[in-house]
Amino acid sequence: MLKEALVSFTEAETDENASMVYMTFRGMSGPSGGMDILGLMGLMRTYELRSMNIVDSQRDHYIHSINVFAMGICIYQNSDRLQEAFRNSRPDGMFPNEREEFLYVWGLASMFHDMGYPIEIAYNQIRRFLRISCGGSQDIGPVPLVRNLEELFRVGDSSNDALDMMSERLSRVLSLEASAVSDVLHGYEGSMYESCRVDHGFFSAAMLLKWMGMASEMSDADVSEKIKARVVESATSILLHNFYNHTFTRPPFSLGPMERDRDPISYLLILCDELQEWNRTVYGAENRYVYPSQCRLSVGEGSLTIVYRTLSCRMASDFPEQKIALLHRLLDLDGLFPNGFNVFCTCDRSSEHFVEDMLATSGSIPRFYADRILEIAQAIHDDYNRRRRAEHPGETPEYEGWDSLRDDIKLSNLKQAYSYIDKLASIGCIISDIPLEGERISELTLAEVEFLSMAEHDRWVLERRSSGWIYGTEKDVPNRISPYVAPWSMIPENIREYDREAVRNILPILESRGISVYRSD
Repeated sequence: MLKEALVSFTEAETDENASMVYMTFRGMSGPSGGMDILGLMGLMRTYELRSMNIVDSQRDHYIHSINVFAMGICIYQNSDRLQEAFRNSRPDGMFPNEREEFLYVWGLASMFHDMGYPIEIAYNQIRRFLRISCGGSQDIGPVPLVRNLEELFRVGDSSNDALDMMSERLSRVLSLEASAVSDVLHGYEGSMYESCRVDHGFFSAAMLLKWMGMASEMSDADVSEKIKARVVESATSILLHNFYNHTFTRPPFSLGPMERDRDPISYLLILCDELQEWNRTVYGAENRYVYPSQCRLSVGEGSLTIVYRTLSCRMASDFPEQKIALLHRLLDLDGLFPNGFNVFCTCDRSSEHFVEDMLATSGSIPRFYADRILEIAQAIHDDYNRRRRAEHPGETPEYEGWDSLRDDIKLSNLKQAYSYIDKLASIGCIISDIPLEGERISELTLAEVEFLSMAEHDRWVLERRSSGWIYGTEKDVPNRISPYVAPWSMIPENIREYDREAVRNILPILESRGISVYRSD
């Protein structure tokens, strides 16, 4: 049933389908005891929606958590390295098989990592009110302080303390002094007091362990002991998804990027939580950023590529670099993805934005070329159709005219047109729309065609990878797998010929638009 619920959710990421995933998993996770963990998620959702007009800005966490859950399953299923790390981290075999155990531990960690968010919401509401009342001052803020907080950390009978449970596991998996970790966790309320910030992950982890204690009281002791270690593992991962960045990467611990073998579930939660950017409704009084509406995730043999997509507006140009830099700082990505970790952004109006940028700038290419780049791109497409008709007489091209092209294909043609100038410069040529002195050429040499064909192939591979395509021995268009997303040396001659055709037609296409090519020396 969980599989069917996830399939329905991926087809339509709605509250109703998300709720079905929560409920299905809840039915698999054991007795609820005195505290219904699913009810807490529903309460979190209520707080999130009702506070939307009185906080500065926040994003959806209810659907987000199911997306994190689904993404983690996808990465686990397609990563032998992650499976091996998880397998090696098991102290014993309490579950029928490794996959069931992963599903249980990962489900608790991913679905409930944000259930303490209402505490942060309440704090942010008070902070916003105080700042408004002080004329917009950013210096003022309330002090996060909870009376009898120890009650939240009491798990089951009074001898069990949530912070002690997590301290023991953290010191073991991070190879830290147990007393130092314990001091940090038990003193974290004071740290929040000093910094005037609330970490919802800290409370989410405690709530999960509180649920475990109440659930254990409803079951036999043997079952309780079997699930305890797994729930503590999930709770520790929930704590670390924010805590690692804000505490353990800083003095006095100053830890480097987390390795996958240290704590695979924590590693995966940090990764997926940071990557899950799409379809997150923004609530609040301020909405200054462009977020993706969709994404495409490709997990290959030791590689991961994620492409975020927006409908009309472009995301910040430095978003991919910032995201990659953050994750490299937190995680040893090369250990899990030695063949590459890539983040790209695209937009349904990317081709229009591309042309707008060409017209708005004059330094990168000549103005006369920027003015005609759309015509040149259309000529490239027309030439492609002409060659395909000659190759397959009687067949109608899939995209007859420019207006019928998908935006990504339009953009591909525009980028190819843009590359003409650098290609010609690399062989000592310049372009002009007026007569120049010097040698005007109408044909490239065989050596130049071969050199530029390799350059064109490299450009095409980079473009494909930025759209989420990965290498595979068999072509699979729906899943964006191609045997040609590979170095020139691996490409068969008949495919190389496509690149040569494209290069041979550079000069005729430019001539058709009134642009001549000259030797510059």
